Amino acid sequence: MYFSRSEKNDLPLRPLPLSFLDRLLGARGKTETCVIHIEGIGRGHAGKSALLHAVKETVLGNFFSSGMQLDLLDPRAVGQELMDVIATSERLQSDGLLPTLETEPLHYILFQGERPRLIFSTHETIGQILSHTTPDSPPEQQQRYQEYLARLRRADVLWCVVPCPPPQPTATEQALYRRDLRLTSAYLREALRLHDPNRLCAVVLGLSKVDALAPTPQKARELLSDEVLQEALDPLITQVSMAANVSAAAIFPWGALGFGCVERKADTPTAGISKDGKPVPVDDQEREWIRPKNSNAVPFNVAGVVIWSLLHGIQVQEVECRDGDEPQLVRIAKHLEDDLQALKPWMLTVKSPALALRALRA
Repeated sequence: MYFSRSEKNDLPLRPLPLSFLDRLLGARGKTETCVIHIEGIGRGHAGKSALLHAVKETVLGNFFSSGMQLDLLDPRAVGQELMDVIATSERLQSDGLLPTLETEPLHYILFQGERPRLIFSTHETIGQILSHTTPDSPPEQQQRYQEYLARLRRADVLWCVVPCPPPQPTATEQALYRRDLRLTSAYLREALRLHDPNRLCAVVLGLSKVDALAPTPQKARELLSDEVLQEALDPLITQVSMAANVSAAAIFPWGALGFGCVERKADTPTAGISKDGKPVPVDDQEREWIRPKNSNAVPFNVAGVVIWSLLHGIQVQEVECRDGDEPQLVRIAKHLEDDLQALKPWMLTVKSPALALRALRA
């Protein structure tokens, strides 16, 4: 199940990156650590920043069933992040999240007791890079585009984020969803094309904003059966199924605001002024979603995305086995596998590591 140099016909996988955590810990000797690089793919307002906010709200600091915990290394940084979460939550009561304008790195540590075991490393993604960069864009925009592709190229796990259409979508909203699929598919294809063909990555196919589709998780699952999910994300499923360097892929519907805690912002945003002087409204899907004040907000299915990503991020690493000794990373992966089974997240596996291994060796 886990890749190891000790196995015959082994895949050529990259060595574990130790230097970053060693620097964080003050280089106190060599440790068996690894960095899981996770990067997002999705246009602006797709829900990428909302997902990371939900991770901060509900995953960081809480314990998995195994007793492991994802959090910041520095307690002072924990205090700062808690203040940021409160400020963002208060903003969501009246407005949507601000667009991401800078690529902010985020590094979280998976702890086992007091012992750091690995790093969850990601970035805030500037969605406008996907939707607004063209061959004629100015040099500064092209530079940001190239930097973004470089991060996708080295990712261990890719989070593809496509917003779920609202109930009874209009023709305009359906057309927007098709455009979202095509744009996300194009960037996923480019990320996989640039990846080393002998280096594996895992892919989350995320359907965001399902908490705006239905009032409860049960109703959302009735509307989004396995067959509906497969049909809705078919272009992305086909892409990861055919890619030899994708080790695993799964569909995760999620709601970053929480079921029963979502409503559309009252005012209608505009895209400009028409020739007759009247405001031109943007697509309904682009209206901001907010949390009503005093709502009992609980983001939905977010922990499953994180645990699955950590598990499959480990499985694409190189693990050196010694006779009679089970590597620490393998033990951590087994704990994460148990955590995922205990959590029972809403997910649909579309590609497993065994299938990827056979495809790569073919």
